[in-house]
Amino acid sequence: MIGLIFRPFAVAFTAFAVSRSHLFHGSSSSKFRHPSNLPMSTSALQAATTTTWFIDGNNLLASRGVPKDLNVVQERLGCIETLQSDATIQVMLVMDGPKNRQLAEAAESVSEMKQENDESTPVKTHSVGSCVRIQLPPGQSADDYIYESVAVRSLSNGNALQIVTADGELRRRVSSMVKNVVHPSKFWKTYLPRLAGEKRL
Repeated sequence: MIGLIFRPFAVAFTAFAVSRSHLFHGSSSSKFRHPSNLPMSTSALQAATTTTWFIDGNNLLASRGVPKDLNVVQERLGCIETLQSDATIQVMLVMDGPKNRQLAEAAESVSEMKQENDESTPVKTHSVGSCVRIQLPPGQSADDYIYESVAVRSLSNGNALQIVTADGELRRRVSSMVKNVVHPSKFWKTYLPRLAGEKRL
């Protein structure tokens, strides 16, 4: 009889304990999640070993010693090894939105690129190996896109962010949030061969 009396209290206490544990440890439906439009690692352990390179594409193409053919540049960047001794490598080649006379040529060059999110989103992407090329729509700046992306990712522990740019203003804006800012010429000549496994680190 005593057991029957206390059984409802035991059930209620168990339900309370489960609810309390769920409250403090969170769930997959929590609103505090990373934006779905940014490539993120599938686990905390992977995120802790991810290095993302954001490359100012127009700066890179204008640098000495770098081919002027965008497709050639992306193929070269695509040779970067995505899995290295202590990190997973992501490469984002960000291109300014076209201007004036560039419009027709740029529209043709991205005609086969997929849209980043859906048909309502003008940002388009194209992947070659480890490199994702991000073509912004007319009037949008690679500097702003890189800054905003870095601002979001810097909130996630373990994301090592590296920037390739010759723009002094962008360097100033991201300096407190990233691990390193590299000049495009130095990146192409020194960093890229190492990342591609052609030279020992």
